[in-house]
Amino acid sequence: MADTRRSILQTIRDQAKLLHSSSTHQQTYLQVWRPQQWWESFQFLFINHLTAADSAHHDDLLFFVKSPSYPTVNSPPFFVRRKAKQLPEELQLSGSQFSHVDWAQTVLLNIVLQSQYQLTVVACG
Repeated sequence: MADTRRSILQTIRDQAKLLHSSSTHQQTYLQVWRPQQWWESFQFLFINHLTAADSAHHDDLLFFVKSPSYPTVNSPPFFVRRKAKQLPEELQLSGSQFSHVDWAQTVLLNIVLQSQYQLTVVACG
């Protein structure tokens, strides 16, 4: 599973570069993912393959970025408890809120939020 996870994260890195690239040169051999593919990677990384060891070191909440094509005035933020076995019905592929989520930005945000960091401070005197 570690190799699969590493492969997915590497592909996500390549996709993120495509999303933020203004050059069309890279797009000749890589195709930008559709929202369904981002949703599937979200499911794999944060819902389906969560182990007990992982859950002890990660935040209990998953956050969702709203799509820019849907107004966000007076609408509550999306978030889900990570311990859920699946996403709520409205966030499933055929759910009513699926198209209201920017799945690419949601995956990238949760990768940042669910990662572990180590800070080293050295005081020189």
